[in-house]
Amino acid sequence: MQTSDHAELERLRSKVLSTRAATVAWRELLIESLGNRLCGSGGGPTPEQIQTLASLEEAEQQAVERYLMFLATASLHPDRRPC
Repeated sequence: MQTSDHAELERLRSKVLSTRAATVAWRELLIESLGNRLCGSGGGPTPEQIQTLASLEEAEQQAVERYLMFLATASLHPDRRPC
């Protein structure tokens, strides 16, 4: 792998980690909100908050797929860059 490939791989890995962290943090907030609702001290998650979680999960999945595709392409064809 070339230096630029290593840099791109690191950028993609960083994106996976940041999207995963955002998803985990948002999920924790929704779980807390749901717990408050069950205990009678809150309204629970809103549909918009649930949709935000779905969007974050989708972004995380896309980041993982891009990372894995780049890694596989770089491993199988070290002389070619993935699309």
